[in-house]
Amino acid sequence: INILLINIDNTETTIERYACYNSKINDIEWSDNLKTIGDSAFFGCKDLESISIPNSVEEIGMSAFADCVNLKRIELPDMIKEIQIRP
Repeated sequence: INILLINIDNTETTIERYACYNSKINDIEWSDNLKTIGDSAFFGCKDLESISIPNSVEEIGMSAFADCVNLKRIELPDMIKEIQIRP
């Protein structure tokens, strides 16, 4: 997938697992109603350098941003309840 910008509509509450797997995304416009980022949702998005996850997000799935080799900064919300990790 060669999408550079993803705009997540305000009606979306979940980014499904593998939604943007290995895509060329370099920017994300988040939904203010987003609650969940699924497992491996952005796995392998090598063009992402910085993300600021909105305060509405409560859960980030396992490997959601794994292999995003150029990701240097992630800003997490204060109210996040769960970040899944590999055992």
